[in-house]
Amino acid sequence: MIIVKHPDHENKLHLIIYDTELKDKILDEGEKIIDLSSTFYKGSEETDEYISNYFPKAFFIQAIGKNAVKLLQTYQDVEMIEEVNGIPYVFMMR
Repeated sequence: MIIVKHPDHENKLHLIIYDTELKDKILDEGEKIIDLSSTFYKGSEETDEYISNYFPKAFFIQAIGKNAVKLLQTYQDVEMIEEVNGIPYVFMMR
């Protein structure tokens, strides 16, 4: 799984996780576009345990892909799971 960490202007953590097989892909359904090839989504491959340590610290979380959404669901109930090109994703703010 890929993890990307961005602090915002108030130093709150924006955490992005996505399935490794989605690296450098562009998910596009016209109105919905997630461009995982952009520099914003460049991160490192890490273990689920490593990634889980960042959930409590994150203010905003993006989980993209079946495994990423499933990992997020082990930490927190997820109410809205959307799809783009048949790929599940969750964007949530806490």
